[in-house]
Amino acid sequence: MKTNPRAGRRRPESFRIRRAPFMESLYDHVQRCEPEELFQALNVYIAALETMGLPGPVAASFMQVETLLAVSMLMQDSGCGEDAVLESVDCPRFDAMEDGFAQCCAWSFGQLKTALEYRSRYNGRTGNPGIARARYYLDRHYADAGLMLKDTAGEAGMSNSRFSTLFARELGCTFTEYVTRLRIERACALLRETQDKIAQIAARVGYNDPHYFSWAFRRYMGATPTEYREREREK
Repeated sequence: MKTNPRAGRRRPESFRIRRAPFMESLYDHVQRCEPEELFQALNVYIAALETMGLPGPVAASFMQVETLLAVSMLMQDSGCGEDAVLESVDCPRFDAMEDGFAQCCAWSFGQLKTALEYRSRYNGRTGNPGIARARYYLDRHYADAGLMLKDTAGEAGMSNSRFSTLFARELGCTFTEYVTRLRIERACALLRETQDKIAQIAARVGYNDPHYFSWAFRRYMGATPTEYREREREK
């Protein structure tokens, strides 16, 4: 009769893992949060996780996996592919750090906050998922002078005509109007916050022709870029 060599072994006191009562996933804790509510919800989860008795490196790895799963599910809830946030996620080796669990918790907060802000900003939960993806794409590429409707429609997974119709219906403006607003709003910030020349700012927000930029800016803001800058400085 074979005996189990592990039989009778006692688990070391330092590694007695016990599941916290009613322990929910990290996603369960944060899915109904607004970004400003995240800190409290995350602390409740962390407190429950600590009762499991996991060693620090194991707890850090567990937390990291839970965070990536939660971010992925939040993005799916918003109707968008999780790559919208996960593509920029850096995954350090927290299990190799002396204070790895604490650093992992701070990292988790940042990743979850980004996902919740994405969901809040693009409102994919109630709108068309393709339009939410398009808005995210435009926020990243509005400064590309070669930006075209067909590229954005492709990102949304739609034909040009269907994209134009749905975009205008959901956002109340055309594709061109939306891109112009993004560019002019960014230009306003640069005019207030930097000493860059008008031509430099034009190029930074997607206009190769500074004269056309000035015309578009005045049409949108009711003042030339120079007039706007002077007015803001006087304030």
